[in-house]
Amino acid sequence: MEDLIIKKYCQKIIDFCLEYIKHNSQDIHTIYIYLSFENNLFFNPYFSNGDRILKKNKLNEISSISLDNSDEAQSLLNDVCLKELEELKKELALNNSIIPTQIKIIYSTKNKERSFEILYVDQIPDKTTTLNIDLAEKWFAELGGTLRPNSLYRMKKLFGDNFLENVDRK
Repeated sequence: MEDLIIKKYCQKIIDFCLEYIKHNSQDIHTIYIYLSFENNLFFNPYFSNGDRILKKNKLNEISSISLDNSDEAQSLLNDVCLKELEELKKELALNNSIIPTQIKIIYSTKNKERSFEILYVDQIPDKTTTLNIDLAEKWFAELGGTLRPNSLYRMKKLFGDNFLENVDRK
């Protein structure tokens, strides 16, 4: 039952991300969505054209149509998706269901196929130094995204210099 509830809310989040990219499946082939319930609610999407993985503020680098990646549009996407996470958490609690710690969603805009990785154990090893964004950035790098130098430095500090070795890039 809880998987059905989770997938219902995750589909809404996918739909918001599709609206954000104006359903542009010609240029944007895959949407990666990182969700976390640890420390606080957290949402971060990434987008791929098959060659590059980008954050939402860089989408116009791969899109043939102009996308609104203004601070306001990004903030609105964050707000509506975090609201869905709040509602998901409430519904799971009402059903006495276990609340996941982390959800990773991969959605193909071409095939309209989605896959989920739902975890229920703590993912943040040290809640005093590691943040949700750190795990999201780590996944971004594992997927093949390019980290800014300060983010790369932080990832190496938190996860070790070789944190990307032996990563099976999806």
